Amino acid sequence: MQVEIRGLPVHYLDEGTGRPVLMLHGRPGDHRLMRHMLEPAFAGREGWRRLYPDLPGMGETPGADWIRNQDDVLAVMLDFVDAVIPEQSFAVVGGSYGGYLALGVMHERQSRIDGLCLWSPAVTLQPDEAALPAHIIFEQSAEAVASVQPDEALWLQIAVVQTPATLAAFRAAVKPGLQSADHAFLERLEEPEAFSFDPTDLPEPMKRPSLILTGRQDTQVGYTDAVNLLELFPRATLAVLDRAGHGIAAEQEALFRGLIGDWLDRVEGEA
Repeated sequence: MQVEIRGLPVHYLDEGTGRPVLMLHGRPGDHRLMRHMLEPAFAGREGWRRLYPDLPGMGETPGADWIRNQDDVLAVMLDFVDAVIPEQSFAVVGGSYGGYLALGVMHERQSRIDGLCLWSPAVTLQPDEAALPAHIIFEQSAEAVASVQPDEALWLQIAVVQTPATLAAFRAAVKPGLQSADHAFLERLEEPEAFSFDPTDLPEPMKRPSLILTGRQDTQVGYTDAVNLLELFPRATLAVLDRAGHGIAAEQEALFRGLIGDWLDRVEGEA
């Protein structure tokens, strides 16, 4: 499906019916990342309308000359929400860079948000490299490593569990977005890199059910920034999972789905 936002055709998947939940993917990536990892959590669960947009310059949503910074990207997502689910309350899930956008959405639409899930969130787009864990590998399959293609080298650099299953997840959920992204457009957005405001500076703490989920061995965004968010979320479950890096959804699949399910239960319980 598509909706036009300020002349920009924003592509999205719209699945299920009920309470809307906005799924914001990482960068570079597309809707397939979120859909692949999150749809299993909705198996057998009714009452949720899952919205999976492609962010500007990624997937099937093009970039635009007027999108010059992160404030403009956020404006696209806020207008998307107002166009697709006008005046409705909704939940938000943000993974990696999508977590940064999710914080921005919360900052601007807090009164409408039923619940927030931050998954391996980029709390800042310029993390302190000294605070990032070193890359370590807990499990490695020779078969999987031998099958890695040249354009899949990123998986070897990031994954802490290198098995056929986690490689298959990378190929299904991450690689398509890497290949389809407008990298020149995304590079142009790197200056200025951050919002013009502090998305964690809220008028009051987020008092709806929340989940902050991160990997103890995440070399891309670390875990300390996510942990430091806890006081903003008095209704949050915080989980820092061992044996998990930035690919936490595949590397700790059972725990990931269980924690997402618990968060969905808590949001449903306050309907």
